[in-house]
Amino acid sequence: RVKTSIEISARLIKELKPLCQGVHIMPLGWGHHVPAILEAAGL
Repeated sequence: RVKTSIEISARLIKELKPLCQGVHIMPLGWGHHVPAILEAAGL
């Protein structure tokens, strides 16, 4: 569940990056996974 969530989040960030100036991540209790999301998204 966690791995899939990180993969989905990273994919969304990568796909949205060319369309906007940034993203606002609201992890809602999953804050300790934010570094993994950013790394997977290449940020």
